[in-house]
Amino acid sequence: MVTVVLIAGAVILFLIVMLNLRGRSFEIGVLLSMGERRRRIIAQMMLEILVSVLLAFSLSVFTGRLAAQQIGSTLYSAQTQAADAGWDNQKEKAQTSAAEIHVEVGSKDLAALYVSGVLLALLSSPVPLTFVMRYRPKEIISNR
Repeated sequence: MVTVVLIAGAVILFLIVMLNLRGRSFEIGVLLSMGERRRRIIAQMMLEILVSVLLAFSLSVFTGRLAAQQIGSTLYSAQTQAADAGWDNQKEKAQTSAAEIHVEVGSKDLAALYVSGVLLALLSSPVPLTFVMRYRPKEIISNR
């Protein structure tokens, strides 16, 4: 499942970067016509993508934790209510309903999340960014 999600994420990120580059073709043409190196433009685009990925993953850690806690508690209470309906012993019923689910994200999980996110960004970005190498500044500016 994780592999499928990573592949889907790579495809989606690839498409977003492609759309972003098409919208910024005039900017790239102007930079190239001013003498900016292609490597530097690609490095700038990669840095923008990495910053976006790191911000998105940082936000998802906090919101995902809250959502997982709420969903886990809801599922647990639904499960205990279904189990309580069939139990006659009140003592076992009280002990079961007193338990709570505690959702925690460890540092190893966070490290794996960030590493996979950065690798995903680095692997899905070079293909669209190679189109920057094909841009001809004179053609871009004259088409405008």
